[in-house]
Amino acid sequence: MIIIWGCSDPISQKDFSLTLNITGELDQKIYLSKRDAGKWVNIDSSSIATGELVINGEINEPEMFYLRSGRDLASIFMEAGEITFTAHADSINKGTINGSKTQAEFDSFNESISSITNQLDTLFTQYRAAAENNDQPVLEGLNNLIDAKDGERLARTKDYAYNKQGKRSDKFLFLDI
Repeated sequence: MIIIWGCSDPISQKDFSLTLNITGELDQKIYLSKRDAGKWVNIDSSSIATGELVINGEINEPEMFYLRSGRDLASIFMEAGEITFTAHADSINKGTINGSKTQAEFDSFNESISSITNQLDTLFTQYRAAAENNDQPVLEGLNNLIDAKDGERLARTKDYAYNKQGKRSDKFLFLDI
């Protein structure tokens, strides 16, 4: 008789290690935060100006967190494991994230709707210009185009979420529906 006994430490399956690699020099503290009941909750912070910073913690399931420095913000899915965030100090919002499967799924979804997002950005820019000129006929036409394009984005979001059941990022997509 052979008995194979396997043990796993449930706490270790909840541990995360976030390594921040910042080039350039930050003007302000950097915060790892999350939103809770509409308010910012700071999980950790550092006064590091440049270089590498490691933040360790525990998490039960993938959750959206944010790296904030001044007015610059980057969203990042935190989950158990080793995650790396690399950015320049003056463009935290353009950082790259490695090691988070949920983040990779979310990025893949966002890429799949990027053409719609870009079209909406253009329409919103046109809308602001028309609003400054109080051009009601143009505003009405742009509203219709924005509604149609936003409906297309919503349909794609639903299709992705419903057809990708079991993916880690599903619940965050459903929050957007």
